[in-house]
Amino acid sequence: AFGNEGGNYFPAALDGWVRTYASLVGIYGAENVVVAGDSAGAGLTLATLLDALCHLDTPLPAPAGMLLFSPFCDISDDSFDPAKAPARLAFHAKEGGLQKYGGSDYLPFPGYRYPCVAYGSAAQRRTSLASPGRASKEELDALLRSGVKILLNFGGMELLQSQQRHLAAELAAAACRVKGTGSFDHFVIRGGTHDLPVLGLPLIQNTAFCAANQPRDSPVCEAWFRALKWLADDLGWDASGMSALEDWAPTSPASLGVRARAEGSCSKWSTDWEDY
Repeated sequence: AFGNEGGNYFPAALDGWVRTYASLVGIYGAENVVVAGDSAGAGLTLATLLDALCHLDTPLPAPAGMLLFSPFCDISDDSFDPAKAPARLAFHAKEGGLQKYGGSDYLPFPGYRYPCVAYGSAAQRRTSLASPGRASKEELDALLRSGVKILLNFGGMELLQSQQRHLAAELAAAACRVKGTGSFDHFVIRGGTHDLPVLGLPLIQNTAFCAANQPRDSPVCEAWFRALKWLADDLGWDASGMSALEDWAPTSPASLGVRARAEGSCSKWSTDWEDY
């Protein structure tokens, strides 16, 4: 997906996805397209729409929605703030990491940074189209003004949570400033690790792992329940085939995660980051 083979560095992958998005809009109509991604793919998803909706000489129409799971949205060299995630540093094997297993993310520090250098130069990776978590207020305002509806999901134990929290706060502020049809919604899995919904769902479905017999008690199932409910309620997609909306409805959502919403009014945006 990232097109780095043979020296195809930034912005090759971004340009390719912008062309792909333009083709999907031409074939299906923007109102029938949802752009989604997880981890680095979620960062590329956000960068694609920033470019397609805000930077092109003739902007493309906004999709029905954008869904981001655990976005790795800042790949610059200074993207990690150790003060924001001390438990992740304590997870090092030399510091008794095995005893702390389950109390931190699985992404290695600083190893998670090494693949970033393959994407582009240090200067390129500081730009908003390589690291969309660094997008300006003007760019995010233009994104929300386009009418796109955004759902962001990440885990409360993520190594990358400092940049994810920053992105959530900036998107919420943009939704408050812009009066239009765009909206921002986010859900944080309490105690969740990186990409938990994507990695956890196959385990639940195929190996009876993690509350498989009681999916309503699983934070993985709740994350997907929230995503499907967003598709049905916010985007108006047909929910007749979404059996998980009934089967996975959480019995005690407050114990699994925290949800916050911003839609053209700051009064709808409230959350306690410490709950994560």
